[in-house]
Amino acid sequence: MPDHLIVPGGNLGNSSALGKGFRELYELGLVARMPRISVIQAEGANPLVRSLETSQGTKLEPVEAHTRATAIRIGNPASWRKAARVIQESGGWCLDVTEAEIAIAKAELGSEGLGCEPASAVTLAGLKKLCAKGAVNPGETVVLVLTGHTLKDADYTIDFHRGTLLKDEEKAGREAEIDALRRNAVVVEATPAAVLASMKGRVG
Repeated sequence: MPDHLIVPGGNLGNSSALGKGFRELYELGLVARMPRISVIQAEGANPLVRSLETSQGTKLEPVEAHTRATAIRIGNPASWRKAARVIQESGGWCLDVTEAEIAIAKAELGSEGLGCEPASAVTLAGLKKLCAKGAVNPGETVVLVLTGHTLKDADYTIDFHRGTLLKDEEKAGREAEIDALRRNAVVVEATPAAVLASMKGRVG
């Protein structure tokens, strides 16, 4: 059983369903404890973060959502009450991450061979923040839930490596990290043979 489960926060159905499932497993005696369930939202689409900060999750004011992480570009999530309850009952957290933090996390996951859409990469960006604030301790087990494949938003990856994804103000202070990750990209001809040859060369 993981100590922490970190989930992307869009319409909030995933986090509420996972919380219900783990609660039932615990009540049935099939697991000894529940993991802490944390929800990560994009800074430009963070109504649950605001709700928990201002009213402990009792009220939610819809926001006009702005983020390139399209799957979580939701300003009025349907399952916010259930998600707030899961976070509070499990002792988890809810926080938001910037566009640059999402882009960096997605590229880092990609460099490890894990393809995901940007909305899923918020979990890694959120984990970094939780570690920085001491909410996750060394030695604890953390599961990041990646809900979407990298091909779900392929233009995002292309724009990142072309340097056209983020505005200058969004990159402020993170330029070196972004440039280092962009240098990992390999340009090949858009044919199956060229892609396979490149992959074989890199493995060899």
